[in-house]
Amino acid sequence: MMLDSPNFLRLWACLLPLWLAPLAARATPASTPVPDAIEAEVSENFFHIEPGYNGSSIVLFGSVDRDKLRGKPFDVAVTVRGPVNPITVWKKGRHAGLWINSESLAFEAVPNFYAVLSTKPAGEIAPLEERKAHGIGLEALALRPRDTNSAAAPEEFQQALIRLKQSSGLFLEQSKGAIEFLGSRLFRAHVYLPASAGAGLYRAEFYIYQNGKIVGETGADIQLSKVGIEHQLSAGAHDFPWLYGAAAVIIAALTGGGASLVFRKT
Repeated sequence: MMLDSPNFLRLWACLLPLWLAPLAARATPASTPVPDAIEAEVSENFFHIEPGYNGSSIVLFGSVDRDKLRGKPFDVAVTVRGPVNPITVWKKGRHAGLWINSESLAFEAVPNFYAVLSTKPAGEIAPLEERKAHGIGLEALALRPRDTNSAAAPEEFQQALIRLKQSSGLFLEQSKGAIEFLGSRLFRAHVYLPASAGAGLYRAEFYIYQNGKIVGETGADIQLSKVGIEHQLSAGAHDFPWLYGAAAVIIAALTGGGASLVFRKT
């Protein structure tokens, strides 16, 4: 029995999807978004900065639904960052035998504090390009220069900025023992916000990785607020900077003058 050309083409069009379906299934990436695969929170969402405040210890905890992940291996990464501010980085140069600030580059929206905690080193969890989308790992942070036409090399200044933040305890990256599993589903981690991190809004992001891809994520906010005299001084410095500066100079002068009188009499 012979099929004419139109009938043969219709039969081929019907059978082709059936033949390609198994191939398409095999070609589908194993790491696809899994709704509600992770649930997480922070121990406290609000912290108050009072006189004598020296930092806050925050517990990050959550649960991973292994059934939704089909029992396949996974990694967990957690980032905490904020608040963001513009920062200018200076480079010293030697001029006339003196080392002085000779070159600078301004960055916008730099987090004052940044931490990444993960079950494995970030570079082993996913490729750099994949991690850049969410800024997971110090090398994956997107610190944008304000002046894109500057002759300064952005990479050099960015690395200098990261080193300065690390040395002051404001940027950190931890993997070994950073995330602890309590059983097969529950996990927890700790992060310490030093007093120098400052008041403002922080964001904790939780990610599940499989095969170098994010398959689940969630987040929580953390608010640090100044109260009492700390809040009044901060508000005054922000709303009336010239008055605040003049008052600071007057107080310093009175304090110095008073001290000199006391010591002169003794």
